[in-house]
Amino acid sequence: MKCPLCGNEFDESKKTVCDSCPVKSNCEFICCPRCGYKTVVSSPGTRKIAGFFKNLFGGNDAKS
Repeated sequence: MKCPLCGNEFDESKKTVCDSCPVKSNCEFICCPRCGYKTVVSSPGTRKIAGFFKNLFGGNDAKS
């Protein structure tokens, strides 16, 4: 996974617990090990739907 804030690439399967978070288990966030930015864990179904809308609305980063 690539952190949207700092660009650090890390393995999201090695989910780290955020130090300041009171919810230490069953959290739905992934924290970047470099900057601590929190990202919501997405399921394969959610990614498929997001990809559909990205393609539908031209989010393929193609320049016109």
